[in-house]
Amino acid sequence: MASNAQNASLTVWNPSGVDRSARAAKKLKQIRTGAALQGAIGLILALVIYLFLSKIFGVIVCSIALLLTVLAFCAPIAVYTPIKGGLARLSTIVGTTISFVVLLALYCLFFVPFGLLFRRGRRNKLSLDFAAERSSYWIDRNASSEPSSGKKKNYEQQF
Repeated sequence: MASNAQNASLTVWNPSGVDRSARAAKKLKQIRTGAALQGAIGLILALVIYLFLSKIFGVIVCSIALLLTVLAFCAPIAVYTPIKGGLARLSTIVGTTISFVVLLALYCLFFVPFGLLFRRGRRNKLSLDFAAERSSYWIDRNASSEPSSGKKKNYEQQF
């Protein structure tokens, strides 16, 4: 009787028919492959920082890259995946903050000065003010000032 209970507990219903162990192995392989690539890029970055910027900061970046790579190979689902998700959320927050700061600086350094310059030298080229004494707002063109105005060719061949 005990052997039947043990066999029943080992049986798991799989309605999709897909081998879950193969899916899990594929997922683990993807996580480990991605972590190996990220670890290699982290080590290259650490080497560049170590050689050209700061030895201490290079060692810190190297330690973080090695730690995350080892965690991905030792505990990919339990430890590495939550850390990767947290870093993804942190990078989204940092990226959003930096984009707001950069766009604010661009607005203040570019658009505000040009807006002030345009307002300072304001000329009303469209004559948007209402003038009761004017009979029309149309601008008369002289045939002498623009020799080609009013010709049919100019309407058909504008450019």
